[in-house]
Amino acid sequence: MVKKAISHEQIRDALKQKDINFSDIAAALKVTSSHISRVSRRETYSKPVAVAICQCLGLPLEEVFGDVEPYFSPNKRGPKDRTQRTNQIVTALRKGQPIPPAHNSLSVAS
Repeated sequence: MVKKAISHEQIRDALKQKDINFSDIAAALKVTSSHISRVSRRETYSKPVAVAICQCLGLPLEEVFGDVEPYFSPNKRGPKDRTQRTNQIVTALRKGQPIPPAHNSLSVAS
């Protein structure tokens, strides 16, 4: 099965036809235009940038970046939800109490 993809040049040209520059996308995402270009060239990966490019093109992620496995891998790494741990730390600090131990695989059991 051949994965769909659009080359950097095709992305750039399609955006140009819509009067959209990488710098426009960069301003919206608060990143550099070179970062947008690097994602387009597949030199680095950023799903938020890839999604923004696709949104500008009016195409699904699979059609533009179908060749980029990290965007579609179910086992990808991502940010860990630290809400509960952050709340524990904030509560302890505000009450002047000791910070409770972390409950993760890196903790050493006594």
